[in-house]
Amino acid sequence: DTNGNGKLEESEVREFSRGMLLRVKPDAEFDEAAFQTNFQAMDKNNDGTVSKAELLQSLVDKARQAHAMWTLSLSIAEKRADSSRKFWLTNEYKVG
Repeated sequence: DTNGNGKLEESEVREFSRGMLLRVKPDAEFDEAAFQTNFQAMDKNNDGTVSKAELLQSLVDKARQAHAMWTLSLSIAEKRADSSRKFWLTNEYKVG
């Protein structure tokens, strides 16, 4: 909140996002369309700013999505491990 109005304006979020992208992926290009999609998702009341409550809700939503993806990935990995374990337990290892 660079202007101290208690909300994050689109330009403030864009500047922050560009700066973070440069630190994390210096060679990557800033994707304005993706930024707009994400900013609009955070701006729940469509007033062109992101309040503290909207930011918090956005972070909670992203954390839930990340947890769901992690749970799905873990489930897939466990199924693959079970499949491999069953294969090695039921088949003889044949050489040549």
